[in-house]
Amino acid sequence: MKVLSRHMTLPKLLTYELSEETILSLMGRMQLIVSFFKQHSQYHALLPFLYTYYLVTKMVAEKNIERYDYYRRPKKLEEVDLHFAHLYFQPLRTYVDCGEKPRPWHTYFTYCEQENGVPFVQMLLGINAHINADLSLSLVETDYREKQDFKQINAVLQEVIPAVLNFLAQDEHDVFGLGGLVFQRRVREEFKRIIVSWRSQAWRNAEKLRSDPKAEQELHMQTEELGGQLCNIFNSSMYLRTPQTTLRRVRELQVSV
Repeated sequence: MKVLSRHMTLPKLLTYELSEETILSLMGRMQLIVSFFKQHSQYHALLPFLYTYYLVTKMVAEKNIERYDYYRRPKKLEEVDLHFAHLYFQPLRTYVDCGEKPRPWHTYFTYCEQENGVPFVQMLLGINAHINADLSLSLVETDYREKQDFKQINAVLQEVIPAVLNFLAQDEHDVFGLGGLVFQRRVREEFKRIIVSWRSQAWRNAEKLRSDPKAEQELHMQTEELGGQLCNIFNSSMYLRTPQTTLRRVRELQVSV
């Protein structure tokens, strides 16, 4: 693929009008940004989360293409997905343009600036910011209440996790991703439980936000605090020897407003 222009292409890819975007165009946009991050080493630490996010988005769209009845209200799901992505692209562009790190993404960007950061942690910190904060806000701001479709995504995650761990192990040479290959069933199951638990809590937090919009500040603060706790857990050398135990510790962390 042709090398993209660093100064002009990335901001353009990170900017779109919600009313003009579709899930398919979003997938294409993500794929180009993935390529861009691979081509420019200064952005490589941002790749583990984005690639994971791209795989999930791709699978969500494919399910709707394969089975028209997979989701009860696919257009409404597409609306919330596009809004959800917007809440990631906005702070990413702010960070790329001027180095600012807005909440709830501050801990994520700060960690990604570290030398020798762990790809699994880079990914998990992005998941934390996006699910524990952005997802609740997306549900509220799009008035999304389709709980059955929301829970369907958990099955999608189950299918995507092996590809994510393979990417981390083979492309990123990540020790924790390799652990997911060695201890496949247990690590994959614990990883899924973390994401499902955070998504379930995000649904409950959305209900709180609907009745108390001021809780958004608390949501962001707790998400950043959870990110700090993640860093502390993975700063311990023990996580390399006990991946399942480490993930169980992560699963105990929650954002509850």
